[in-house]
Amino acid sequence: MTQKHIDVVISHSEIDRGLASLVKSALKAAGMRVWTMTEIPSGSDWQAAIRDAMLRAECIVVLLTRNSLTSSRLTFEVGMAMGTAKPIFVFYDGLSADELPSYVHQHHVADVSQLPAIIDEMKTQLGTMAAAH
Repeated sequence: MTQKHIDVVISHSEIDRGLASLVKSALKAAGMRVWTMTEIPSGSDWQAAIRDAMLRAECIVVLLTRNSLTSSRLTFEVGMAMGTAKPIFVFYDGLSADELPSYVHQHHVADVSQLPAIIDEMKTQLGTMAAAH
């Protein structure tokens, strides 16, 4: 079975599904193939599904909110993302940059309101990576 190509995996807290949906829509409108945890079939091994998606993706978007700061599952996903050595874009909402965990600052970090401007950078990076393959 051929696995479909993924440009971006969005990692987010379960509570932040609405925000993830908005970000997914913006990325898809820009022509990116996006995967979120809503694509995991009920009863499946969520850790394996997320790991597989991250390994097939070109980059990973992490959404941080007050809800996600206390989510051990999201912390696990961020660690998994870091282990892929792929570009990670961290978008925060409802927080100040000072409230973000220190480990995210080594990645591209921006307020989610800056998403439209950063989409162009993401597309450029994806194009550069595609050309290298």
